[in-house]
Amino acid sequence: MSAQRIRAHEARVDPAQEQAVIAALRAGALVALPTETIYGIAARADDPRSLERLRALKGLDANAPLARHFAHDDLDALPVRWNAAARRLATRYWPGPVLLVLPSSTSAEHTGWRSPATPLTRSILRAAEFPIVLAAASRGAAPPLEDAASIERELGGELAFVIDAGLTPLGEPSTVVKLGRGPLQVLREGILSADEVRAVAGRRYVFVCTGNTCRSPMAEAWMRRRLALHLECADRDVSSYGYAVHSMGIAANPGEPASGPSLAVLREAGIDLRPHRASRLDRERLRAAHHVLAMGPQHLEVLLDVLPELAGKARLVAERPVPDPIGGTTEDYRRCSEVLRLAVEKLPL
Repeated sequence: MSAQRIRAHEARVDPAQEQAVIAALRAGALVALPTETIYGIAARADDPRSLERLRALKGLDANAPLARHFAHDDLDALPVRWNAAARRLATRYWPGPVLLVLPSSTSAEHTGWRSPATPLTRSILRAAEFPIVLAAASRGAAPPLEDAASIERELGGELAFVIDAGLTPLGEPSTVVKLGRGPLQVLREGILSADEVRAVAGRRYVFVCTGNTCRSPMAEAWMRRRLALHLECADRDVSSYGYAVHSMGIAANPGEPASGPSLAVLREAGIDLRPHRASRLDRERLRAAHHVLAMGPQHLEVLLDVLPELAGKARLVAERPVPDPIGGTTEDYRRCSEVLRLAVEKLPL
C-alpha cells in the first residue's frame, strides 16, 4: 500500500489531515515530515514496533540512537543535564537546524534532541500526546531525498503519509553537536560549521594585572578549572567548547614565568602554572573578549584609556581590589589565590 501524499497549503495542512497523520503515528506507522533542513521519517518514540520499522528502513541496529523532536519552548522540561554551552546553543538555534546530543538526567546515556522550525511539523509535534523521533528521509545511509515526490516513489510502500511542503528551505542536514562529559564534539557539520558552533557555545575571558606573573595567571587558572568542572572535561579541553581564558599585564615583561609562590600555591590545588609566560595587553584579544576582569582600579583605568570600547565589558574581578602579593609570604599568596577562586565562581558562564 502506497503512502498518501498530503499537500501543504501556505505551510499548513487541514486540521482533519493533521489528526489523521497523528493517528497513524499513534498506531505505529511511519510518516514523512518536512523540516527546514531536510525531510525526516517520523516514528512514535515510545512504540518499539514503530522504532523497529524506522531502524529497518534506515539499516540501523537495534540499539542505534534516534533523535527526539519536539515543539515546546521549555528547555528544563527535557530529561537532560544542561551545561552553559549546551543551553546557549539551544537558546540561539532552537527552533532551528541544530541537533544536540545531551547527557540524560535519568541515566548514563546521551540522547539527541532537536526543535525543528517548520510550523507544520511543529504543529504535529505539539498536538501529539506521545514523543516522536525523526531520521533523514532515505533508505539506509543514502543521501536524503529532497522532495515529497521522491520520498513517495522510493519509500512510499513503507510510509502511511508523506506531507508535501515543497523543497525544504535549507536543503542540507542539521548540524549535530554532542555535549556533556569530555570535549564538545561536532559530530556532523550542516548549515553551521564547527567554528560557528564553538563561537556561540563558549565565552572568552581576559584577566589583567600589572606584571602578569601572579594575580592574573592565578585567576586565569582558577577560571579554567571552574569551566572544566562545569563542562565535565579536563582543564585543557575547555577550548573545545569555544571557551578561551587568557591573562595579561599592563606592564608585563613578555615571556617571564609565573612567580615561584604562585606556582607553589596553585600546585597545592593540583594546578600547574609552569607553562605560563607573561604577556602585555593584546588589543585583539581584549576586543574579542566577552569579559575583561581587572585586579584593581588602576588596571581598569588603563584598559579603558587604551580601549574605550571596553567600557561595557571591563570591570573589577572582585568587589574590592585584589591586593598584590608580590614580596609577601606564601600565606599572602594563598589568601590572594582564595580571593580569586571565589571571585571567578561568581562570573557568568
